[in-house]
Amino acid sequence: MKLESDVCDKKGTWVYFEKIIPKEDESMTAPAANAKKAPPPKGKAATPMEEAKPTYCRAWLDLTPLLHPGACTLEQRIFV
Repeated sequence: MKLESDVCDKKGTWVYFEKIIPKEDESMTAPAANAKKAPPPKGKAATPMEEAKPTYCRAWLDLTPLLHPGACTLEQRIFV
């Protein structure tokens, strides 16, 4: 029933999601094969949770194409 009210009344809905940007592979970004990474600072060890912080996003999903008779699917690209 919520989808029907979102389509008929609001003509869309908000989509909430979070994404974690993957850490880049060092072998792909290194300018030379012999390039070495600088040692981490001795005072504090970096943990994976500190490096990979999630990004919270929301996007408007337009549901007006579903108002046409016979429409049962919707393909849409949402820019975040």
